[in-house]
Amino acid sequence: MTSAIFRPQSVFGLIAVAAIATVILVACSGTRLAYDTAETLEAKAFVISEHYAALLREANELADAGAPREHVELMQLAERRATPVVLELRRAVDAYNAVRNAENEAALQEALAEAALVVSDFINAVRGR
Repeated sequence: MTSAIFRPQSVFGLIAVAAIATVILVACSGTRLAYDTAETLEAKAFVISEHYAALLREANELADAGAPREHVELMQLAERRATPVVLELRRAVDAYNAVRNAENEAALQEALAEAALVVSDFINAVRGR
């Protein structure tokens, strides 16, 4: 069940990013391994997207379980910043796959860097740091 606090409808398109959609990033060691083994730009984008989706589920679970209001508000703020960046990452992957050139590769690398930052902020908000 999804909390009314977060609206992940547009995120479901992200989850279908790759054929390896069975990868579930729930444990820190599994997440680290996924990041460490992602070699291509597309794989890195997939890992970030999956990590974001896992964080969104965790944030919803915490909110549904009665997390303090301040914590929920921090998670909401981080989620509102992260969602459009993660969605833009998906568009950058699509553009890169459509026309593989230096310009699209640079745009994808920039989108990856920005997504990594906002997902990191989301991690901190969900973990209460």
